[in-house]
Amino acid sequence: MNGFQLEENLGAGAFGTTWRARATNQSDLEMLNLEEGKEVALKLIKLQDGWNTLDKFEREASVLQRLRHPAIPRYYGSVVRDRPDGLDLGLVSGLVRGATLEDEVTSGRWVATPKNLRLLAETLLEVCMHMASFAPPVVHRDIKPANILLEEVDNASASEKGLKIYLVDFGSAVLGSGTRTAAGTFGYMAPESFGNTFTPKSDLYGVGASLLFAATGLEPGSLPVDRLQVKFEKALVGTVWERQETWLPQMLQRLLAPAPEDRFSSAAEALSFLKDEPQVLAVRPEVKRPSLEAPRGSKISVKEEAGELRILFPPPSWSSLVGPGTFTVAWVTFTAVWTAGVVSAGAPLMSLFSLPFWNAGGTMLRDTFSPLIRGAVELRIRDRQWTLCAVNGKQLNKGKTTELQCFVKDDYLVLQEGIETPLKQPGLTQTEAEWLEALISSYTRQPRVGIFDRSPQKW
Repeated sequence: MNGFQLEENLGAGAFGTTWRARATNQSDLEMLNLEEGKEVALKLIKLQDGWNTLDKFEREASVLQRLRHPAIPRYYGSVVRDRPDGLDLGLVSGLVRGATLEDEVTSGRWVATPKNLRLLAETLLEVCMHMASFAPPVVHRDIKPANILLEEVDNASASEKGLKIYLVDFGSAVLGSGTRTAAGTFGYMAPESFGNTFTPKSDLYGVGASLLFAATGLEPGSLPVDRLQVKFEKALVGTVWERQETWLPQMLQRLLAPAPEDRFSSAAEALSFLKDEPQVLAVRPEVKRPSLEAPRGSKISVKEEAGELRILFPPPSWSSLVGPGTFTVAWVTFTAVWTAGVVSAGAPLMSLFSLPFWNAGGTMLRDTFSPLIRGAVELRIRDRQWTLCAVNGKQLNKGKTTELQCFVKDDYLVLQEGIETPLKQPGLTQTEAEWLEALISSYTRQPRVGIFDRSPQKW
């Protein structure tokens, strides 16, 4: 591909070929924020099979832009190159120096110990939690051993080596539940997928099938089936999973249930079930917690007491709202003048076309001026619960810490849980916003979803 030096073919799928590559074009290095000479994974797609290919490319890029998780390779961006007979499309991600779970199990290099299976289950479920945390949720649709990469790493706390686990290939991923064209791999697709229906619970089935393969080395599609239920029990006879580590067959029974309503209600519930069992130490991607000290000149107050993080947000100044406030007032004024003009012209039904603009104006008025009316607020984060309080101690909102997302959007620091947005804080500098995003995310154990993490990573 023009601008990239292709060094090794890492694998081909139904949608593109992935290469180990280096960017050689200076403009690409700057656009993708890459260091010169840095190796990346380049998924190369040739636009020669119609516009459907372009749609898939744009959809995968849109999904990857949202995802920020230690077990998902970092996404740098997309590139497009013209050529005489079409286009070259590329998705650039970090490079994982490892093999697929499928290859490692088949070759016997990866052994299904309880420690390894727990790490695999925890990592995949945490990724599923992250994907389901968006509104609409991200559904991978093709979780299988061939899309799970294992990278050997040094364990600083022990002489033995450990593993990092990554979920890759979001070429079949979609935003939102619903009816879609069938996608996936036989044996790893939930039964409802054959009816073109996909939800986050469909990904739980893929997790269960991948765990079954990892534990037995058998393809789930080759095992007996009774009323769509995979009968895996005989495959576990005489193994550690039959008597000592009974958590695995219990979990598989729920994950591989044919009816979505019989599976775990969510990845979070499955992870909670898994963690009720005795824990095993494992190598996991570490998250460095930022300093509690605010950037120079910041009026934000941060402290930690008895394991609780407290962040006091002062009300924004009028001067910080001049730009968005002026735009908001202009928007509402223009909408009002247009609506009045249409009504006075004797076409009241035409005024209905202004309803979306009134709705947008109302949202902007709320986001811009409500922080001034509300005054200072304090965010308190503990292990299980977060609360948002007024300075007089009155509780304004609360929720589960593990479901709280923090990101930066349109010069606002945004806190989001599901479809609820308990806080949109304006008036912050970029330095303050990045620091707060990293700090809050480190306490909620959630990946940063707004500003790119600039620390070097591999894919």
